[in-house]
Amino acid sequence: MEKNELEEYILAGLYKETQVPAYIEALTPEMFSKPNQKLFEELVKGTRDIKTLTDRSGVRASRVMDLFIGNAEYHLLSEETVREFKEMVLRDSAEEALKVNDWDKLSKLSLEIQNLPKKSPVQLYKEYKEQFRDIANTGLLGMSTKFTRLDQETKGIVPGHIWVCGAYYGQGKTYFAINIINSLIDQGKRVLFISLEMPPEEIIQRFIALRAQLNLIETLADIDIDKGLIRSNEEAKLFKMIEDKNLIIESDVRNTENILGFILREDMKKHIDLVVIDYIQLLAENDRIYEAISQAVQKLQGLAKKLKVAVLMLSQVNNQSQKEGDNRSVDGFKGAGDIGQVANVAIRIERDRDPETNEFGPRFGLRLTKIRHGKPGKIDMVIDFPGGKLREPLPNENIEKPKPKTKYDKLLENFKGGLDFIEEKD
Repeated sequence: MEKNELEEYILAGLYKETQVPAYIEALTPEMFSKPNQKLFEELVKGTRDIKTLTDRSGVRASRVMDLFIGNAEYHLLSEETVREFKEMVLRDSAEEALKVNDWDKLSKLSLEIQNLPKKSPVQLYKEYKEQFRDIANTGLLGMSTKFTRLDQETKGIVPGHIWVCGAYYGQGKTYFAINIINSLIDQGKRVLFISLEMPPEEIIQRFIALRAQLNLIETLADIDIDKGLIRSNEEAKLFKMIEDKNLIIESDVRNTENILGFILREDMKKHIDLVVIDYIQLLAENDRIYEAISQAVQKLQGLAKKLKVAVLMLSQVNNQSQKEGDNRSVDGFKGAGDIGQVANVAIRIERDRDPETNEFGPRFGLRLTKIRHGKPGKIDMVIDFPGGKLREPLPNENIEKPKPKTKYDKLLENFKGGLDFIEEKD
């Protein structure tokens, strides 16, 4: 229904009610068009006489008669109708605030939208079924990551769900996020990347490196013709996505309320499929880190559910959890237990270091510590450089953890080195 139709439906339904329903308290006269504001006030007071309504509201008698009596379809008033009407009003107000960049008002409106009266479980299920029918026919419940095992285990990235991906310093949180984002934007999805750590130019550089399979130096330097052509093509594709606002990179919003307002603003322009936040601990604005992060993740969860936007939060893990490794009993996301609690999918990245060189090996392990509609498990992937592209292992590909060299290995290397020296001399 259009907003004006809902407005008439509510007024006509109120006229039919002998007792004003409690859920009408969610509405205020200012939400109605000016001709109907006083009419609404009088109906809430219990006024039902047509002449009295006409005199007090200033609305013509013929208009009141036509509204209340001439429209036979307006005979029921439901909580769902009121909720839908209020949401439309709030979104209209948000659009007005958006035009003048009133961030404070947008933030307040985002919270009001989160606190709207809930839909009935039956209505929610009907909408859920309609929304996901086509996706379910593919075997998923949400957007495909294009990684077969990850899709199988998680059933895809479901709108309204929260994914949390945690890792220790330098283990690849951002690489994981950029690979997921890259997969979605190539499918025509709309992604908002909120980076609290890196500036936009460095993020774009990471995308170019991934898409063109270049190292970071090669994204900027003069390179050979073949690589240069690939780089130019991938730059053009990515720049078009950014210009079309299918990939939005934001690094200036620094607190929870502004982030909520920014998400709401962009979603009103065109629906956002995924929001990525890199990383959640940087939202702690004061010394009370636990409380700040808890509030941030709870508010983000509320907005995600209301807007049907999926959220991927990147998170640090604490030192104790990292030391415990596979023996840990909790996720170990740094700062607040609420991070893991709100997650529909929680992932820990596991990387192996070569004991000799201290460099990471090719294995990029994803330990799924929590899946609301599945079982925890482990997925081994491969990360290829240059570029940091994630892929699934090839059949029989060896990505085992590097092992320390034994004395025998070292003797064998020395012996082979001696043979090489003899061959060169000959």
